[in-house]
Amino acid sequence: LANLEYLIKKFKAENPEDSKLGQKSLMGRLCYGKDENGDPLSIEALKDNLVLMLFAGHDTTYASLGSTLHYLSLYPEMHAELEKEAISFRDPLDFDELKNAPVMTAFLTEMWRMDPPVARAQRMLLNDVEFSGFNAKK
Repeated sequence: LANLEYLIKKFKAENPEDSKLGQKSLMGRLCYGKDENGDPLSIEALKDNLVLMLFAGHDTTYASLGSTLHYLSLYPEMHAELEKEAISFRDPLDFDELKNAPVMTAFLTEMWRMDPPVARAQRMLLNDVEFSGFNAKK
């Protein structure tokens, strides 16, 4: 986690809050984000969120790739339609074209509906909580 602290400080030094990366990137939004009281996030909270993003991104990508391969093996006609759409993309690949690809969008939406990459979410309490007679400890 010491390396994350170094990366956070380096990012902030190279990208002020009003810079394009400070305002538009995930790292900038985390580094310059505010908590529920309007205060900047602590270095510990920043590190925790970055680790969460890293693992969440890895896990959901891994699960999505597995589901993609599974469903493409079951439905070769869908594989053929996706291949046809992919061949039609311009080179270099344009993000707007990719995000508006109808066959790929339909395939991914349906695949994620049938087989979501995240089955459950876990949360960490910041304080002890009592709700309807149930006590949860931090």
